[in-house]
Amino acid sequence: MAGAIGLAIIFVFMCFVYLLPGLAAGLALLIYTGLILGALNAFNITRLPSGYCRLSFLESVMAVDANVIIFARVREEVTTGISVKTSLKNGFHKAMSAIVDGNVTTLIAAAILWFKGSGSVK
Repeated sequence: MAGAIGLAIIFVFMCFVYLLPGLAAGLALLIYTGLILGALNAFNITRLPSGYCRLSFLESVMAVDANVIIFARVREEVTTGISVKTSLKNGFHKAMSAIVDGNVTTLIAAAILWFKGSGSVK
């Protein structure tokens, strides 16, 4: 229930701040969440409710972070007066390094927790 409420809040926030691109990002996040939960169910992976909340929270934060970075870069490009198509291309290109950096940092932290952690942390 908490995960569903959190996703709804994120969806509304993205739609309110970024309008149509926010709607697209929110729909993509809902589809991604459905795919993750479907994959967990398909492979019969047992998770506690707290595990689902952590997974949902982490995926939401990563997805929203990437979308905010991309939308901010595209908005900056549009304000310079170039075309929307070129703004999208340049915005994605400029945002990619920050997104990759954030994802690699998360993977490094996950690897450290996996190898050094114990019990429920692992």
